[in-house]
Amino acid sequence: MRGQEEAKKIVAMSVHKFVISEGKDRNPILLEGPTGSGKTFMFQLLEEMPELKDLCFFNYCASDMTPNGFSGDDISNVFSKYERMARQKMKKGGNGLQMPLGIIFLDEMDKIIGMSNTDSNGEDCNAIVTAQLLTAIAGTQNYGSVDTSKILFIMAGAFEELENSRKKKREEHGIGFAVNASAKEKENSMTGYDLREELEEIGVSKQFLGRVPYIVHMDRLSRAQLRQILVDKEHGVFGKKQKWFKRNGKTLTYDEDLVEEILDRMEEHDMGARGAAAMLETLIGTAEYDMFANGYKNLHLHKGMFFREEPVFDEQKGKSRDLVEVRRSEYCGDLFSGVQGQQVHNIGAAGILGTLRQFVALQLVHSSQIADEQDMGVGRTDHQFADEILLPLFHAGNTATATPLALIHIGRDSLDI
Repeated sequence: MRGQEEAKKIVAMSVHKFVISEGKDRNPILLEGPTGSGKTFMFQLLEEMPELKDLCFFNYCASDMTPNGFSGDDISNVFSKYERMARQKMKKGGNGLQMPLGIIFLDEMDKIIGMSNTDSNGEDCNAIVTAQLLTAIAGTQNYGSVDTSKILFIMAGAFEELENSRKKKREEHGIGFAVNASAKEKENSMTGYDLREELEEIGVSKQFLGRVPYIVHMDRLSRAQLRQILVDKEHGVFGKKQKWFKRNGKTLTYDEDLVEEILDRMEEHDMGARGAAAMLETLIGTAEYDMFANGYKNLHLHKGMFFREEPVFDEQKGKSRDLVEVRRSEYCGDLFSGVQGQQVHNIGAAGILGTLRQFVALQLVHSSQIADEQDMGVGRTDHQFADEILLPLFHAGNTATATPLALIHIGRDSLDI
């Protein structure tokens, strides 16, 4: 992870001391910074470290906590969930099975501390949750078999009110490059004491701040840092996805202009690692299923997928995508609704094949005319039969020297090319 040097050093040393002291040296941390600054990503990097494989890692959104658990989780429910995970890493000790050391990451703490949330009885729910958390952070409260003194708490929040306050102060101190640059430099060199004062100003209690030795500001990530979150081979969004593909005997490749498009959108919407991962999953969509269903080995992603173009499978990579005209017939039903008589660009052979094979399997193979001409054999599935009809068409037309073009007419008993 590039940048965020202060945060990385403090988190690294806190975790190191926590582990080598077997939980005796535990210093809770609060990470403050805008959405997309890498707070959650830092926790994920810790979770992936082989040196920490015996620890129990638990990621929880603090904004889901409520005093009584009626509309969310009360604190005992949170630790019940943690306990279920921790039990999977229990080891034998002198007194039998022992719970492992753990690290709990509490995200969106800014939705709890420093923000009132009054219920119908006039009680401040957030204040109650904060008080409950204080005993856990202090390590003085047990929940079931969970000893909170054996847990290191890393908390995080965007605290947008702080960012708005800083912006307002910069504007009040004057307009001009020198003044604004000086204010920005001061913001980037904030100490834990500066942050404590700011947090106290927006309503975070002194009790809470007193329980947290380390309060660290994290800057907004640069484009280069966002790029690393995407393409890092070990920990990046694409890197993790490529590992998953490799474990399943597949490969995933992508174009550089796709990376640039994702970076543009990450900057536009203040996204971090989680947002980028969600964007990639949405982009891939059902392509993973299509790979396994059709026996493809490689999936290639490109910028055009943001504009409803199909991904490229296997031998299609680097070749012209097919131009397909689909003519709707009386037996097509809603399958090709909306594309009657239209030319559909950039569907690709794989995409149109997946749609056609379904139709052929459902409608055409039961035709006596085709059944007489094609020996389906015993134990053959409709989809296998459909593939035998369709696959040669696309393989024959998908040569490197020709521009593929298929005119497909689906009739009552036949498939006219």
